[in-house]
Parts: sequence; structure tokens; C-alpha cells
Amino acid sequence: MSGQERRIVVGVDGSEPSKLALRWAIRQAKLTGASVDAVIAWWFPSTYGWAPYPHGLPDLEGVAKHTLSSPRLPR
Repeated sequence: MSGQERRIVVGVDGSEPSKLALRWAIRQAKLTGASVDAVIAWWFPSTYGWAPYPHGLPDLEGVAKHTLSSPRLPR
């Protein structure tokens, strides 16, 4: 890969298979000198912005960050 950064992109949703994929990506990156970009997607609830939430607005970004930073990856 001349002039291009080596990069592994892996989707993580908190499930065991996605954690296994992240573990593999980290090991593969160490072997190849690549970086790892772990990504997660979320969607706004269909009523977001239309109806008041009883306990304030949901912290969707916070949930996504927590899922990606979970130290409980399988070995």
C-alpha cells in the first residue's frame, strides 16, 4: 500500500461476535502495523424531538461510547 495508511474498520454493537471481531482486528493490526477504527451506529428514535421524554433526552452518543470502550472483550 504505497502512500496509504493501513487501516482495519470493524463494526461493534456490544454483541459477543462483534467483540470477537474487534479482538481479531486488534491482533491483526499489531501483526500488520495497521490502525483499528471501531465504529458503532445508532439511530434516533422515531419520536425524537416530537414527544417529551419522561426522564430527559436519551444519551445516545454516551451509550455508543460506552459500548465501544467496554473493557470486557473476550480473550
